[in-house]
Amino acid sequence: MDDKTGDLKVWWIPQVPMEPFEVKVSSLYEAKKILDILANYDLFQFNKNVKPDYCNAGGLSIFDKEDGWIDWETDLGDGIDDLSFDEVKQLDEVKQLGDRNRSVVSGINYLDIPTNTILAINNHVLYGQECGSFVEAVLENNLREAFSRADDYNQRAMFLIVSYLYNKCPMGCWGSVNNVKDWRKDGGFKGLKMNEDSLKLIFP
Repeated sequence: MDDKTGDLKVWWIPQVPMEPFEVKVSSLYEAKKILDILANYDLFQFNKNVKPDYCNAGGLSIFDKEDGWIDWETDLGDGIDDLSFDEVKQLDEVKQLGDRNRSVVSGINYLDIPTNTILAINNHVLYGQECGSFVEAVLENNLREAFSRADDYNQRAMFLIVSYLYNKCPMGCWGSVNNVKDWRKDGGFKGLKMNEDSLKLIFP
């Protein structure tokens, strides 16, 4: 099966430095659950004297069309181990919204926007969560700062990112520092307690 941008894969080494066991997963929640089970299983074997000692390692990778399989992390640099199960469920919901929105519309291919950038924007939209410095600058409509903070991939995708905000996101959640602050004060889309019909209107 061909690897696609955004694919997720758990890797686990029960005894360093052997080759890792790898398995693709469909969600962040599934990934965290598998990693938790594998860690507890190794500990169980140790406590039951199945093995005298061990040195394990594991993590989550995401596929990027430019760099191949890389370590997964949020826009703020948190890894899967840094997040609770509730936080992971929240990010899965954000990812589902991103998958729905990253379609080709009027010749604009939103799939070319870096995955972490889409996740950060949608996390802000849905939950009013803070983002990394690059996405914060974009949301505040400070393109001078945005370009200075963007990596090469986000610089190349800047038109698409702004287009995504304009065409796919509520106008009240971005465009100025005050808009961003007010949206977060209300807790984002979920804080405003809009229903699913409202969500479909906001995200066409």
